[in-house]
Amino acid sequence: MKIDRLEIQHVYFMPEKLELGILYVSEEFGTAIHLCACGQCGLQTITSLGLNGWSLEVTENKPTLRPSIGNFQFPCKSHYLVIQGKIIWC
Repeated sequence: MKIDRLEIQHVYFMPEKLELGILYVSEEFGTAIHLCACGQCGLQTITSLGLNGWSLEVTENKPTLRPSIGNFQFPCKSHYLVIQGKIIWC
């Protein structure tokens, strides 16, 4: 089942076990990770933050990632935007 939201959790190190619907962000390491929003493949989506990666903006604890997340190499081939914590499917 596709999810429709991502909540942000700030961490130093990434946890070994990820929960669906949580965007884990390590500002110290410039990385964000979450389980694919398709809700079925269970694969980790890793986004590098910064100049050569995605930009992360947090407003009222709701994350926005730019550009879109394109998991075209995953079996699910999911493609979505994360805007103020909401998943918008492309």
